[in-house]
Amino acid sequence: MAIEFNVFLGEHLIGTTSFEHADPTMGVVYGTINFLESSFNYDFWVNYCRQNSIELLANEPDDRLVSTANIDKLLAVNPNSGERLNPLSNQITGMDSDEFEITLMGIDSDQYERTFPEHMKEYEERFK
Repeated sequence: MAIEFNVFLGEHLIGTTSFEHADPTMGVVYGTINFLESSFNYDFWVNYCRQNSIELLANEPDDRLVSTANIDKLLAVNPNSGERLNPLSNQITGMDSDEFEITLMGIDSDQYERTFPEHMKEYEERFK
């Protein structure tokens, strides 16, 4: 069973994700964020990025779609162990009419193998 990771923005718990998708070769995991409040929407992320000088990789106001560059204060923590995932970068991508995803990129192989054995197993099974 997949772990439901806590997603923090600074010290504030904003939601959870199970990181249901992965690319183990690149140390990447991503998944839908289940926000605790509906206020974490397009407007929030655009304003947050502007106020904190974070680049918007995509900003489509008509579709209310946003994709951010790395957000230093965005954290994912394993609630069972308290271990914080340590990616090289992260991003939020999504739109109000659909969902928002968190992507972590560049997790080192030791932490990745320890934290995501199900993704490692699935990857290895593909090449048997």
